[in-house]
Parts: sequence; structure tokens; C-alpha cells
Amino acid sequence: MRIFVCAALAVALLGCPSKDSGKLKVEITAEHVAAVNALVPPEWKDKVAFEAGIVKDTSGRTTETYRLAVPSGWKPKPGPLPGQIVPADADDFNRSAMLGGTIATMRTSSDCGGECTAKDWAKVVDDRYYKKFTTATTGKVTKDDKTATSRTLVFERAADAGSIDGEINILTTWWKQGGSQYFICEAQLAGATVALAPAFEKACSLVSTE
Repeated sequence: MRIFVCAALAVALLGCPSKDSGKLKVEITAEHVAAVNALVPPEWKDKVAFEAGIVKDTSGRTTETYRLAVPSGWKPKPGPLPGQIVPADADDFNRSAMLGGTIATMRTSSDCGGECTAKDWAKVVDDRYYKKFTTATTGKVTKDDKTATSRTLVFERAADAGSIDGEINILTTWWKQGGSQYFICEAQLAGATVALAPAFEKACSLVSTE
């Protein structure tokens, strides 16, 4: 949610300062979608196929739109996590019979970490998201790639290490230097769907924020 407040006196004297939303619009090309689908294992191709799609986050005062490669037929899931999509037949626990009773979710959204002003976003996202993985006592980080304006982490838990079915979490965040918010794309895969992790990671690597 983005709330910008100007005191009446400040408005009269200075006006409300403009803020850079940090949104980055990019093209989700057919070649990118094909590259994502190429990472879907052969035994899953009849169950999961990615397409260029849209995820909407309606949790704020205005709706934000994200364009990226998403699994065909997945649906928005109402609830506390904005911008989350799940298989069309997912139950309340995100288990999908179509996917063999396993869990698979994907989410893309944004946040300000409080007031929507420029911050040290690398520190904000580390404190809010990544530390729970990098300091975890069960499971392991198998990837943690950082740039000046982004970070991608892949975390794995075996079936005997804090997850009933075995689980992979994929978490990508990005931001613009001087921007007033950061963006996130993440996926949770459990059980047999962990085989889809490379495809979901690739899908989260290119998101258009509009």
C-alpha cells in the first residue's frame, strides 16, 4: 500500500514532492517464454506450460500490474499474500490434484518497507526475506546471486529437514536506485513439483512492473 501525505502547510509552500516508483517496464518476449518452457521436464509438460500473462496486485490504493511468464490456467488466490497465483484446482492448502496432490504457488508484488521513500533496498529485503533462509538451521541455500539492484535466492529443504514433502523456495527481488519501493517474485514448490524449480526461477527473472 502506498500512502503519500503532505501537510497542508507544506502543500501551500512547496507542494507534494514527486517520488520515483521504481517501476521498470520490459517486454516479455516469446523467446523468453520459450526459454522458460524449455526448463519444464518432459514428464511435466502435459501438466505445466508457461505463457506470457498478467498478475494483478489489488491490495493497495491502486492496482499494480505485472507481466511475466506464468503457468497457463493458474488463478489468483484471495488472501493475505497479494499477487499470489495457484493451480486452478488448488485447495485451501495450495495442493493441486492435477499436480499429483503437491503444492505449487507463485507470487509477484511490491512493498515500500514502511514509508514509500528511497531506502537501502538491499538491506530492507535482506532483513525482511532473505535472513530467514540464510540463517535457517534446516535446509540449505543452493543459490544466492546479488547485484546492485537485485537478488535471487534458491532454498531447499529435504523431506526430512523441516518439510513433509521436501520443498524449494525461489525468491527474486529487484529495485531501482533511488526508487520508492522494491518488487518481489517468488515461488514455493513442494514434493514432486520441485522439478519445476528451474522454470519458475527463469520466469521470475523477467517481470514487467506497470
